[in-house]
Formats: sequence, structure tokens, C-alpha cells
Amino acid sequence: MEFKPVPQKITAKGDGVIELVLKVENGSLYGKMDQIQELIKRPCVVSIKLNTTEFTTERDKVTKQPLIRYQIDDNSGLVEAVHIEQEQLELEGIEKLEVEKETQEIDIDIIDQFILEAAQPEFDGIDIDAQRVIMLQKAGKADREIALDLEIETEALITQMDEYKQLVAPYAFAWWSWKTGK
Repeated sequence: MEFKPVPQKITAKGDGVIELVLKVENGSLYGKMDQIQELIKRPCVVSIKLNTTEFTTERDKVTKQPLIRYQIDDNSGLVEAVHIEQEQLELEGIEKLEVEKETQEIDIDIIDQFILEAAQPEFDGIDIDAQRVIMLQKAGKADREIALDLEIETEALITQMDEYKQLVAPYAFAWWSWKTGK
């Protein structure tokens, strides 16, 4: 079962007991109360991770223009990263670019939607079918079941998905801005 809580409080009770209070206001537990009731006082496995991820963009310190622009094809929604080349900068009389970094944040749900709806880029070292994994997760399959189907360790599945989402985050950010007209 998956839901989206906000941790509110953590208390060390002694004897190694830690009490964690989670607050759910977003409707993600709708229809799951019976399942939760069955878990009371029973051992469970819980995995908590942020529902957002951060990524860094680099900008020209003078012009404030990004060094990588993400262009979206209006017909297909395909996102392409376009890098400003050093040769282009030299033609403009700029020998060395002064760069500033900006951190941006994006919701994991937007990244998942991007992976499901748009053509995703491929990255060296990531050989997992992220779209298939997300579809299976949304169908209610646990990560360990998905990992078993893919014949990889659960930790490897989680790590590769987290890495992929981190890499695809700026593409998803550009796509979401395009999709929502921002």
C-alpha cells in the first residue's frame, strides 16, 4: 500500500522504541482505512522518501541564460536538451563564461507523469525500463515484486529508478512547463 504522508514528529521512547507520527491530508489514504486497521500492532516494512527531487541548472552569470535549454516539439512533446557550445560563445567574443548554479525542485508525480506520457531520454549506465516500472507500481505491485520480474535486486531497482528520475528531472520540468503553458 502506498500513501503520501508528511512526517510530523519523531520521539525516542526509550528501550530502542521510536515513535513516528505521520499526517495524511492529501486523500492518498482514501479507501485504505480497512487495510491500515489490519496493520495495527503488526510488524510492517515501511519505506519513506521525499515526493520531490532537486536538480541544478547552470546559467550565464551575466545574461542569466541557461547553459542547457530544453526544447519541446509541439506535436510530439519530445524534449531535447540543447547545449550552448563553447565555439558559439567564442564567436560572440566570450572567452570564458562565468557560471552560476540554481537549484530547482520538482514533484516526483510530475516526473512519473512525464515518464508515462512523453518520450524519455536515455542515459548511459541506466538500463531500466522506467515507464514499465512506474506502470507496475501504479498497478499496485511492490518494488520487490517488480525487481523479481526484472530479475534484479530490489535495491538496484530503487537505486536505478532514483538515479533515472534525478537525470530526467530537468526534462520533466521543461515538459511540465510546456504542458501547463507556464
